[in-house]
Amino acid sequence: MIIDTHCHIEKKYYDNIDEIVNKMEGNILITSGVDYASNLEVINLCEKYDNLISSMSRKYSAMFDNEFGIYDDFLQEAKIAFYNA
Repeated sequence: MIIDTHCHIEKKYYDNIDEIVNKMEGNILITSGVDYASNLEVINLCEKYDNLISSMSRKYSAMFDNEFGIYDDFLQEAKIAFYNA
């Protein structure tokens, strides 16, 4: 089994996410979001694929953009491996 501990599987980087994730069946991918939009996309992907786990963070600049409260909603999700506030 392979465990990729840090990847960014997002539609802005890949147009073949199904193919990528399915090729890694039997392995685990920990895919990371960096802001609200990518964190939401990562959570949605993790709900779709059993072998994806989300790791969420926020950009340093977001710390000054009144985004603190919106991340609390993500913490209720079951497949979050790491949250860097």
